[in-house]
Order: sequence, then structure tokens, then C-alpha cells
Amino acid sequence: MKNVIAALAAMVLGLGSMAAEAAQGSCSGIQLQKLVANASFLSDKMVRVASPSPDAIAFVHPDDSRLSVAFALQSVPSEAISRADFVKDLERRLDREVTARTKPGLELQKGIFPYDPVSWTLSSRQQSNDGVRVQGNMTVRLTAGCHLLASWEVIEIPVLMSRIAGITSALDAVRLRAPTVVAASEFLPDRRVPQGVQALVYGLLGPTAAAFALVFGLSGWLNRGRPSVISRVSLAAGALVGLYGLMVEAPVLKPALQDLRYLDHVLLAVAAILAMVVGALLGSQRSVLIASTFAICAGLSIAVSAALGWAPIDTVAPTLALAYIGAGVAGFGTWSIRHIGMPKPRAR
Repeated sequence: MKNVIAALAAMVLGLGSMAAEAAQGSCSGIQLQKLVANASFLSDKMVRVASPSPDAIAFVHPDDSRLSVAFALQSVPSEAISRADFVKDLERRLDREVTARTKPGLELQKGIFPYDPVSWTLSSRQQSNDGVRVQGNMTVRLTAGCHLLASWEVIEIPVLMSRIAGITSALDAVRLRAPTVVAASEFLPDRRVPQGVQALVYGLLGPTAAAFALVFGLSGWLNRGRPSVISRVSLAAGALVGLYGLMVEAPVLKPALQDLRYLDHVLLAVAAILAMVVGALLGSQRSVLIASTFAICAGLSIAVSAALGWAPIDTVAPTLALAYIGAGVAGFGTWSIRHIGMPKPRAR
């Protein structure tokens, strides 16, 4: 059930996610040579060789070609995410890869360094005729849109252990040099937001119950006649702003939904948007009353979440809250307006 709910909520973010993923990160302006220049073992003990990729740098040991290292830059979709969420998502991806590649005779090891520069490794060990063959990959997050990839291959036998130690030190030197060459992109602040049932009670069921209570208390508005066109247009505008807000928040919401974080925020926003769309299209007294009331309650809930530091993006939440509240207030305030223009002149 948990996965089904998260999947349904994620579907709502599809349009925003597609737009976010289409904007690829860039490694332009980052010089790979500067990143590997600090590793003296590579320049002193190994020989640079031609790489199949023109954008990569590769080294082999002159006395044993079974010892090799290669580096490359990789552009990735830029993602607005907190450090904790990034590491948690990374752990899941590495676990899935380890599970997919596991087979008899192959030992897989993974590692994550969560501090700047954030990096992770995945290596395999397998017995061969020459000894234990070790192949590995290290990824360093240079910026939100660019990663440094390092791959290596060695044969573990006693006579090569000192050279293997040199390669390991060289990889560490390259990783530690990254912050001096490229300013790392800032992560979003880590947030301890409610999740699961607690979040649904506070962030979704509470505002919904308040909205229905207000609808019951304001039932007298049903006798005021059919709502005006302006009232319906206000609700439509609020729905458009709410949809755009979800698109902007999609890069943050998508990974968080796997832990049911911000699920209440997504469901509340979707419910408010749908209520405003229905109110704008039908234009009946009841539909506009429900839409306006729900928009106000949703806006107040988002404002409270932002004040407590529970909003997905601090700069977006206040705008969404004002948009929802404004649409709801306008829905009530313009209910009875029938004409716009200059007053008719009095007959003389």
C-alpha cells in the first residue's frame, strides 16, 4: 500500500520531473587535467595512454599493463536535494546495483563518503589465473550537474601491493583536490519533516477536516446566487499557480516520496488544485464554496509548514500559500460581482 500511494503521488509530478530532467547539468569550464594533476604517482610512476574517449584521461603502469586508471567527467541532471536525501537515494541505487550484479565467485563492495566532496565507490573482486582481479569505480560529485568518474583495474598479488597502494593514494589525492578546483554546489538544508501517518494527519487530514467544517458553517453562501465569472477565474488562476509550484518542487519531491516525505504536501496541493479546477469549470454555488474554502485551508497549512521549516523549498512555499489563500479569498470576495466597468450615467 505504501508503494502504491507513493507511486500515485509521483505520477502527479510527472510533468515537472520531465521538465527538470530535460535540463541536463554541464561540466563545461571544468578542466579534467587540473583534477588529476595533484596525483604524483600517476605522473611519476604510470604512463598516460590514449583513451577510447577523447574526453577521458587514462594511465597504465609501464611494467604491468594490468594496473590501469582512467578519469572522465560526466554531465548529470541537476538536482535540488538535501545532503541527507542525496546520500539516502545513493545508498538505494548502490544496493540495487550490488543486488543486480551479485553472482557466485564475485565479491562486490560499496562505499559512500557523505562529506565534501561527496563521493562513492563500487568495486568487484574475482579470482583469476593471475590472482585476484579488482575492478572499481569512484564517483565524485563536483557540482549538482557534473560528476568526476574514476575507474581502475588491478591484480592483487604480493609483488604488486606497493603499486596498488600508490594507485589508491592517487585516487584519494584526486578526490581531495576536487574542492580546490571546483566550487561544489550547495545542498538544500536537511529537514526533519513529519512522514508517514503523522504527516498525513497533520498535513492532509487536518486541513481537509477544517475545510469541510467551514463549508458546513458557510452554507449560507449557497443562497447568494450563482458565483460570478471573476470568482471562477480567480480559482482557475490559483490552480495554475499551484500546478506550476508542483513542477518547480518536483526535483525535491520525487526522491522524497520514496520515504513518504512530503506526501501530505503533494496530496494536499493536488486536492486543492482539483477543487479549484472543478469550481472554475462548474461554477455552481457548492463547487465554488468548496473550492474557495479548501484553497484557503490549503494555503494556511502550507504557510504553517513553511514557518516550521517543513516545506520542500523555502522560497516556493510562501508564494504557493499566498496563491491559494488569494484564490480562495477572491472566490468569496468576487462572488456577487456581475459587471465590470464604469457606472451607467443617471437619466436626467
